[in-house]
Amino acid sequence: MVKTPYVLLVAQPQSGKTDTFLLCAFEFIRLNKVQRVVLFSGNSDLELKKQTLDGIADFCFKYTNYLVERENIAINDAQMLYLRIRDTIEVIWSGQLLKAKTSVKKTLFIWEESHYAQSADMLPHQFMHENGVSATGMSEDYFLSVSATPFSEIADIVLQKQQKSMVYLSPGPLYKGVEHFMENGLIIPHEGNPSELLKAIRDAETRFPADKKIYGIIRCSNPAEVDYTKVARKCGWDIQHFNMVVKTVEYKDISLPEAPEKNTIVFIKGALRMGKQVCKDHIGFVMETSGTSNTDTLLQGLWGRMFSFGDVSRIRVYIPANLLGSGEVARYIQMIGEIENYNADAPDATAPKIPLKAMNMARPSDGQPKLTKNNTYTCSPVFLPSSLFTHFGLEMPLDACISSIFNDYGNPEYSALVNRNNKVQTDEICGILKNLGTDFAEHKLSRVSNRKHLPKLVQSLQNGTEFHSTVQSQVQIWLVDELMPECPTLRKGDVFIEVKTAEAGVVLMEYATTQTEVFYKKK
Repeated sequence: MVKTPYVLLVAQPQSGKTDTFLLCAFEFIRLNKVQRVVLFSGNSDLELKKQTLDGIADFCFKYTNYLVERENIAINDAQMLYLRIRDTIEVIWSGQLLKAKTSVKKTLFIWEESHYAQSADMLPHQFMHENGVSATGMSEDYFLSVSATPFSEIADIVLQKQQKSMVYLSPGPLYKGVEHFMENGLIIPHEGNPSELLKAIRDAETRFPADKKIYGIIRCSNPAEVDYTKVARKCGWDIQHFNMVVKTVEYKDISLPEAPEKNTIVFIKGALRMGKQVCKDHIGFVMETSGTSNTDTLLQGLWGRMFSFGDVSRIRVYIPANLLGSGEVARYIQMIGEIENYNADAPDATAPKIPLKAMNMARPSDGQPKLTKNNTYTCSPVFLPSSLFTHFGLEMPLDACISSIFNDYGNPEYSALVNRNNKVQTDEICGILKNLGTDFAEHKLSRVSNRKHLPKLVQSLQNGTEFHSTVQSQVQIWLVDELMPECPTLRKGDVFIEVKTAEAGVVLMEYATTQTEVFYKKK
């Protein structure tokens, strides 16, 4: 359930995000939630803008059919509705953003490919600043951020507890995306040796009938292109180019809707990235050659252009072996599953894994727990849901229940307990809490002076980061003694435990950002 006016839509490449955000736009206007829609992008690719405008035109049949079948609206009325709503949608692309002025009131803003040009002072940031719109989730405007690789934005949502909703566009079982290509042997690692092109060509020729002519698409530097060209010509393949200077392919938008007259290698530069659609029917293989690409660049490149709801079984994607071995693709696949189930309101929510090598992602730092005035170290809070205390009986004091639980720490019976401290601190915490002589200071969170700590308790628990209430005693029990509307997943009787330890250990942050992205909320 979406609860905020700002939504991040995470959609894998070629999974139907355009139709999804267009349906959202058309319905928001039809239902009078907004009066207009502004669809903008920092992408300078005019082919992508044309593709977006064509998508709006092609949406006529889909939307009128939706209105007729789902809303029981007469077809003539549905067609008129489409035309009326279409005229309220403004598409603003790249350089146009500098001069664009728009009314914020009753407007839905849709940022297409929001990972692109995401840094402060770039065109999208300037456009939003001039028009009083924020990408931090702080404004009341309806805002839809759309990307397949929004890694820094996810990090900011998690680390800063931003008031945004994350929605994953589930494409269904027919979709062939990252996981399908990995699991079905369609990804081939290579070492960047031009001789490997010979194997790619011969393998492609065996997968297609002799009379079926195909393309192989390669993105590489100019020096490497010379060597690759020699290999391709020896195999009898034609050579074509598509870059900012030379476009020798028959289709100037490089959509490749028809087979070539003979097997052809197309060398590309500055093309076939995010959002660009290409016909897969006549492609035998694609090859990325840069071993230093960021993960978002890799997924948005030739590999992402091959994702489809159709048959891709004869396509092979060649990726530098070091990129495949870095673990980044595995993190992306894990991220997809975790975003689907992520509930930011839950105190035991685990931050979703995200790739670390991407735009505005930074190397996470070793975050040492803080040293207090008493020369002890702060910890991440420990959470005990009320369900853990039910079998102890009402007569048993809370501190005795806690001591009993930590005396048997690790028992599967207590698996609902949440502790994200490092091993050094965990061992000391268990020793402190299972000791019946430990002095427990209990604080009811219903009190105004205590309730102010609740948001930080929840955030620190979720992120595994330190919490310090400034109360100097060693153990603090923060008791949820009534329902908390600001944290609806908490139950009466839930307990947060704040402990200070003599040893620090090391807390390794899962990820961090450069804090120069427009999504970052400056303090």
